[in-house]
Amino acid sequence: MSRHPGYPFEPKSTAYVKPGDFWAIPTRSGDRYCCGQVLSISTHLTASRFLIVGLLDWCQMQLPTGDSITGAAVLDFGVAHVKTVRETGGHLLGHGAVPVVAGTDDPNLTTWGYMFIERLAHRHFGRHFLQEPGHTAKQPAEPYPLTAVADAQPEPGFRAE
Repeated sequence: MSRHPGYPFEPKSTAYVKPGDFWAIPTRSGDRYCCGQVLSISTHLTASRFLIVGLLDWCQMQLPTGDSITGAAVLDFGVAHVKTVRETGGHLLGHGAVPVVAGTDDPNLTTWGYMFIERLAHRHFGRHFLQEPGHTAKQPAEPYPLTAVADAQPEPGFRAE
């Protein structure tokens, strides 16, 4: 295996991901960050792409650091595809102590969609999120590029009412 790329890095597989790695989940208002953390590498599904991740009880105006998240409780956890990091934050920012959480070895863990942890953060820290993301929301700068919605074509048979 080649050398670890260093932090921050955008994971494309679990090759360099370690339990304890964390990423920022920006709030929709753009002025705060929540934090997701890798609790372990999943052995239940395709191990090269799936992680067991947790949402930490942490929401601050600055990006998370290993020191700032130390001692934060895990609010909820589940199995997530490595793309979850890219979709909800972009890069693993660093490494911190792995919280002790009972049940991460359960073979029946819930599998989360790419954006589920962001929605979970909204549920727990909703006062820092707009109700619905919209064009008036402050959007984070790179690495969170906006997609070209103007080029989207309606499905065949779509009729605007």
